[in-house]
Amino acid sequence: MGAGESKHTFPSSLDLLTLDAIELQSLLAAQKLTSAQLVKACLEQIRSQDHKGLELHAMIATPPEQDLIKIADTLDNERKAGLIRGPLHGIPIIVKDAIATDPQFKMKTTCGSHALASSIVSGDARVVEKLRKAGVIILGKSNLTEFCQMKGDNITNGWSAVGGQTVSPYIRGGIRHDQGSGGPSIPGGSSTGSAVGVAAGYSPLALGTETDGSTIQPANRAALFAIKPTHGIVSVDGIWQLSTSFDVIGSMAKSASDLANLLHILVEDEAADYPRFLTRSFADLRLGFADPDMWRFPDSYSHPDEGVREQMKAVYLDALSKIQPLAAKVEYPVEIVQPEELDIHGKSSFFTVIRYEYGPLADSYLNNLVESEVRSLDELIKWNEAHPELELPKDYPSQSRLIAARDQVPSTADYNAVISHLEKVTVELGAIFDSHDIDLIVVPTDSRICSLASASGRSYNNAK
Repeated sequence: MGAGESKHTFPSSLDLLTLDAIELQSLLAAQKLTSAQLVKACLEQIRSQDHKGLELHAMIATPPEQDLIKIADTLDNERKAGLIRGPLHGIPIIVKDAIATDPQFKMKTTCGSHALASSIVSGDARVVEKLRKAGVIILGKSNLTEFCQMKGDNITNGWSAVGGQTVSPYIRGGIRHDQGSGGPSIPGGSSTGSAVGVAAGYSPLALGTETDGSTIQPANRAALFAIKPTHGIVSVDGIWQLSTSFDVIGSMAKSASDLANLLHILVEDEAADYPRFLTRSFADLRLGFADPDMWRFPDSYSHPDEGVREQMKAVYLDALSKIQPLAAKVEYPVEIVQPEELDIHGKSSFFTVIRYEYGPLADSYLNNLVESEVRSLDELIKWNEAHPELELPKDYPSQSRLIAARDQVPSTADYNAVISHLEKVTVELGAIFDSHDIDLIVVPTDSRICSLASASGRSYNNAK
């Protein structure tokens, strides 16, 4: 370090776009970098690209810089003393702004809504509490599709009234609405800012939430690794929930190793050791590959430029051909349950379940806030109606999904019928693994596979 150089000045060669958490941890261990320098560099990347530069609008809030540096300095001092809390000690993470952070860290939890901009939560969500204990630095709160995509119809993924429109760092010219509501320029949602933030070098790690694709799809569009853990193994205490049946906390990163280390922290079972499964080998895996022509978004949802689908299919089949000689078994194509089979009489099973479960979850969250201008779903809807200039702008005037959760609640009989139907479809899916003698099914992510995963991953203890 040169004379007069601040100990917090970050190395100019630090490549935040490519380095994953494990590589950053190696630099920290080798004393080539400090956590304080890393935090400084991440904040500078946010300042240069979020409302300037590429104008990504991936972030809603960060704590005061001096507060973050103080936390980082503490972790750096622990490292010097030989106290390493774990493999993510001193590494920054961003979390979706539907996940509560303690008010002492000077960030609100808004879910992207002005109605909650002045609200105060009681403390950290359980997952944030576990991250802090493991020495992970909460760098900021990321933008999202408002209320986790459960505010209104025809709202572009990644838009919230508080955060504006998140855009992809990979797409020049912004969003092209002529390619459909799920076209390739759409950054995916609802954990949009978390994915874009990692891709843009704001942080090597991020948390999102997922009901039906809200972590996996934006991570896919941002060229990241992501995992949606099994329903129920990661606490959802302290988050804005849509559904007790489907909601999970998802993780995003630049490597599978980083995801394993994150899961090791987040999963409630302290005996779970996910890093040990990183064998870096296909030798013991038996894989079934789905047909990419069968598993793709419909043209009504996504119609990319000519040649894009062919390119995606070619890359998928190339991966299959490279894995085939390395794996214990590869079978192609494997026919699996189609997502349309999840629905009943042409109606979405997901929205039936969510409309039944959402109202009580929203009421409970709002009623348990320390301070809030709204205390129920009904009050939230009325607040939006009273503040249309903030919450119902001309481009996105709808809060139809909030209203449906209040006024169109399915009967318990209809709800239980859907739950029973989803369970039957899940049994059919499980039978495919046995009949084909496979461990994993590989499916293109730009499809409705997340719906199938959500239905099969839920627990069936909620039916009454």
